[in-house]
Amino acid sequence: MRLAGDEIEQLQEDRNDLDRARENAEYELLLTETSLARATEALQQAESQAARPVETSGEASPDLDRLTQERDAAQAAAARAEDRLGAMKEDLQGYQRSYHESSAELNHLRALQTVSTDDLIRRVKERDTARANVDRLRGNVSDLGTSPLPLSNFCFSH
Repeated sequence: MRLAGDEIEQLQEDRNDLDRARENAEYELLLTETSLARATEALQQAESQAARPVETSGEASPDLDRLTQERDAAQAAAARAEDRLGAMKEDLQGYQRSYHESSAELNHLRALQTVSTDDLIRRVKERDTARANVDRLRGNVSDLGTSPLPLSNFCFSH
C-alpha cells in the first residue's frame, strides 16, 4: 500500500510536470501563431506593394528590389513559422497523450489503493473479531475454574 502511495505521488508529480510542459508548449504555439500572422501580413503587404505598376518612365522602381527581398524574407519566415507550428502541435499532442495516459494510470492506482485499504480494514476487523472471540473463550474457560483437558484423556469407543 505504501508502494502504491509512492507511485501515486510520483504520477502526480509527473502529471504536474506534464501540465507545465503543456502550458509552455501552448504559450510557444501562441507566440508562433502570432509570428506567423505577422509574417503573413508582411508578406501580403510586400506582395501588394510589388504588384503596383512600374513608374511611368518605364524604369523599375528602386523600391521594387527591396520589396521583392522583403517579400521573399517574409515568405521564408512564414514557412519556418509554419514548420515550427507543426512541430509544436505534434509536441502538444504528445504531451496531451502522455497526460491522459498518466491520468488513467493515476486513477488505476488510486482505485487499487482504495481496494487495498478496504481489504486491509476488513482483515483488521476480522482479526479483531477473532481476538475478541479468543478472549471471550478464555474468559469462559477461566470462569469454569478448570484448565481445558486435552482430548487424549478421553476414551472413545467405536
